[in-house]
Amino acid sequence: MHRTSVRPFAALLAAAGVMAGLVGCGGEDEQVTSSSTVPVETSTTTLPAPSTTTTAAASTTTTGAQVTTTVSRPQPVVAGQGERVFAVFVATADDFADPVFGAAKARLAELGYSPSSSGDTACSEGAREALPQLKEVSLSVEFRTRAEADRFTALYGRVVGTAAVKVFCAD
Repeated sequence: MHRTSVRPFAALLAAAGVMAGLVGCGGEDEQVTSSSTVPVETSTTTLPAPSTTTTAAASTTTTGAQVTTTVSRPQPVVAGQGERVFAVFVATADDFADPVFGAAKARLAELGYSPSSSGDTACSEGAREALPQLKEVSLSVEFRTRAEADRFTALYGRVVGTAAVKVFCAD
């Protein structure tokens, strides 16, 4: 014969009754009272004082529950012969007389940048394979990482494209 105990079940029912009494089921003005000895806990959370953390890449300011992050501007590189970089092509044409180059240089100057590379598109090995729309000459800004190139593109606006290239004519 198996013995079963009803005590744990009875304790569970008693606890459920106390909870039901605490929750209530009336209108919005109803006040709930309880004669049970179940303690009621309250807590208050105090947010830390505002703080600022600064690194080379970003600055984060915490004010209460809000966090604001300011990302620093991506820094272009001046790559040497044979180095792999991410080139953001901002202009391309058959020759430098095309007005697209003047507009691109003006936009770069407005943002505080200068081109990393300008000249024969073939000097950016792999660029034409990645971006078939590139023409004979191009203007680009080069970065160490794809993330930096993407941040620059977001800042600059519409570009011809971005490609991982090997610098060929740096000598």
